[in-house]
This record gives sequence, C-alpha cells and structure tokens, in this order.
Amino acid sequence: MHERSTLAFHQFSCLRLLLLTSQDVFRAVERLLSAREPPSADVKCSCANVLRALGACGGAFLWANSLAGFEAAKALCLAGIGDADAAVRAAFAQALAAIAVASSSGVWVHGPI
Repeated sequence: MHERSTLAFHQFSCLRLLLLTSQDVFRAVERLLSAREPPSADVKCSCANVLRALGACGGAFLWANSLAGFEAAKALCLAGIGDADAAVRAAFAQALAAIAVASSSGVWVHGPI
C-alpha cells in the first residue's frame, strides 16, 4: 500500500512540475507576442509552434485553475490568424487546432477516464 501512495505522490509531483513549466513557457510566448515593438514573422511563427506543441501535449496548463488559460491561448491564436503574413496565419491556425483538440480531450477537462 505504501508503494502505491508513494507512486501516486511522484506522479502528482511530476504533473505539477509539468503544469508550472508549461505555464512559464506560455507566459513567455504571451510576452513575446505583446511586446511594444511588433515581433518579426519568424518570431510569430515560432510562438505559434510553441502553442501548437503545448496543445499537442494535452494542454494541461490551459485548465490548471479555470478556463482563463484556454481563453488566453485562443485569443493569441485568433490574433495570429489575422496577421498579414500567410505563414504566420497558417502557423497560428495549426496552433488553434491543437488547442481545440486538447480542449476536447477527456483527460484534462474531466479528469482521468
């Protein structure tokens, strides 16, 4: 019994570390995209790729406290879809798709199945 509780504790600790790291990465993306000087198309595409990767990993950070993370990520993607550069639009469309798929996965929204 003790081994099971220790394993559960370690799994919970790893999940917390993943959430903190993902939130920090997301905050860095937010800061890059909202800088006073508009970022280059390459930076925007890179930020979109990071958002896509975070969504593809399940997007646990999106629902850590509420839907605020999901709404913020969605807003960044929708703003990127309105960019003048076609490559930026495509990158943010892919990111939005990954975040949308993460939002419908039962693991993070409803807990483990």
